[in-house]
Amino acid sequence: MRTILGLLMLAAAPAFALSQRIDLDQPGVIERVKQDNPAHYRAIQHILKEAPLLQPRALTGWIRTSYDPKAPPVLLVKTSHPPRAKLEFALDDTRYVTFVTLHKVEPAVMPAR
Repeated sequence: MRTILGLLMLAAAPAFALSQRIDLDQPGVIERVKQDNPAHYRAIQHILKEAPLLQPRALTGWIRTSYDPKAPPVLLVKTSHPPRAKLEFALDDTRYVTFVTLHKVEPAVMPAR
């Protein structure tokens, strides 16, 4: 059991190695990123523009291949109308968090297990 727990902690280590976490939904944060790190600002604007247009299954893969983050992107879809998702992604050593409205969500019937 300890071995499994240790392996899980080791596998998650890159996610904890990021130096800071920035909530883009807080007032003034995006403007501060624009001033402090223009490259991150451009990437964030691109992600925020494209995220609503992609299906949830494709979104994290698109971020992974487009920006090669150190930590994998995370998408938590909320049950709301319109569907919203909490999106976390890393650029360099900074993890960014924001909520996005998704436009390409299609209902699916899943069998009970």
